[in-house]
Amino acid sequence: MNGYRLLAPFHNENAGMSRWTTAEKNNRTYFLKEFLSPVYPMDDSLPDYLRAQILQDCENEVVRKIRLYQAINNASDGNAIRIGEFFRCDSRYYIQTEMIPPEVTVPVQNLGRLPFRERVFLCGTIAKSIYRIHKAGVIHADIKVSNILVHLSREKRPVGKVIDFDGSFFESDPPRPGEDVGGDQIYLAPETCRFLMEEDVRLTHKLDIFALGILFHEYLTGAPPEFNHDEYFYAHEAVLEGETLRVADELPAEIRSILSKMLQADPEKRPDLDKVFYVFDMYENGFLAPKPAPKPVPKPNPDRKPTIPPGFHPAGDL
Repeated sequence: MNGYRLLAPFHNENAGMSRWTTAEKNNRTYFLKEFLSPVYPMDDSLPDYLRAQILQDCENEVVRKIRLYQAINNASDGNAIRIGEFFRCDSRYYIQTEMIPPEVTVPVQNLGRLPFRERVFLCGTIAKSIYRIHKAGVIHADIKVSNILVHLSREKRPVGKVIDFDGSFFESDPPRPGEDVGGDQIYLAPETCRFLMEEDVRLTHKLDIFALGILFHEYLTGAPPEFNHDEYFYAHEAVLEGETLRVADELPAEIRSILSKMLQADPEKRPDLDKVFYVFDMYENGFLAPKPAPKPVPKPNPDRKPTIPPGFHPAGDL
């Protein structure tokens, strides 16, 4: 397939409107994804008007994806997985990306074993990577645990690799009313929910920041922020009903504050990711860490004779 040798059949586990597999080319292993839509019309028996319409839809989608992938590749700091190749084979479209071997990734359930400062560092690297994507005008729109692959760097520090930009779009060209928007219900921003309910809502990069607020809380505490689970299934439901998501008291004050701001109902009140990165970076480097308690001043001992320094003469002896 376009020079790639498939190492396994395509499957759609956690893939949405696509299928994926691993493939080999030039002695290297890659991740290969097949899109289920659009479908290039190979059938010559289609009426001319229908074939022309489908061809136009395919061309529009190809142009959009090429622009999007170029923007992501140019903005990536290496931690947003770049798209290596975009091509069509017969009626389907495909992308090739770097393959992160599962054996080098850190399962999310094991993150709690890392020192707290290392988890703060992880959040900072992710915030920095996605901030660069936002500066390029791109919204990821499907941030969740499975779309951040955590692995250890050469220095043995946790780094988040951001993957799966299938549902991404330019902030200047958001989905139109009635069009579908991706996103996992657990991390869905309240404004995205309102958009899906066909309300007149403008989708911005702030929807990613809400999702990251939930994700970072999981990384740092092992659980998402709390809300009334007897009343609501998902965080966005609680927020839309006026409830404030509860950030864990165990977190340092500065981190607790920035997470609370990321999880606000009003997108305009959420901070941009440069401010989020600043807080995590300052804490990780010790500038916001709790200051050590001052050493206690020893109590005077009335029975202890004063020590006379050598060469000291009381004034009466001068």
